[in-house]
Amino acid sequence: RPRTLALWTPERRWTYAELDASVAATSAQLRDADLPDGSRVALRLHRGPDLVVLLWALWRTGRVAMPLSTRLPAPEARRTAQRMGAKLLVTRDSALLDGESDPEVYTPDRIVEREGGGDPTPGVRPIHRRASLIFTSGSTGTPSAVLHSWANHLYSAKGSNANLPLRPERSEEVVSGLRPGDRWLLSLPLYHVGGLAILVRCALAGAAVAIPDR
Repeated sequence: RPRTLALWTPERRWTYAELDASVAATSAQLRDADLPDGSRVALRLHRGPDLVVLLWALWRTGRVAMPLSTRLPAPEARRTAQRMGAKLLVTRDSALLDGESDPEVYTPDRIVEREGGGDPTPGVRPIHRRASLIFTSGSTGTPSAVLHSWANHLYSAKGSNANLPLRPERSEEVVSGLRPGDRWLLSLPLYHVGGLAILVRCALAGAAVAIPDR
């Protein structure tokens, strides 16, 4: 369903075809950045289209996405990226852009292709390959880093979509499962595993992610 809505913001709408083109072009930029296969890439960005495109491009090219809390002070964000072995940090924070270069720091403008134009890249990867490194909340101590495979994300989304009760607009009937044409509000940050889950659930069902103003 290439013309189905994939991403909604107050400023713009992306179909699945448009989102895929942007992800393909951004994937090419990641390959040009000479990041080894399986590299960890830290992402300290607020939720928005750039972060969504980067996440899908990292997964498509076999890199590990490491979203960092935007609440972390800049020095702590850098130390976390270094400690976890990130090869690249993508951010708009001037305190990180102007500091030391370990890891290398990019702005999203340097790597994200918003209009697409690249050739689609092969997206077939082993399902148990590492896909993301997510930090726990740290409510009972220091946050822990948890590696998730693509299988973790996929089967969680499949189970959720199969059991989610929904009531279609202008209908009294309750149906089960997310469907094309549905929209899911991205109410959680993408450094939270629940936020990432929304992306995967919607992609699996052909539904749209709705990103509100901050």
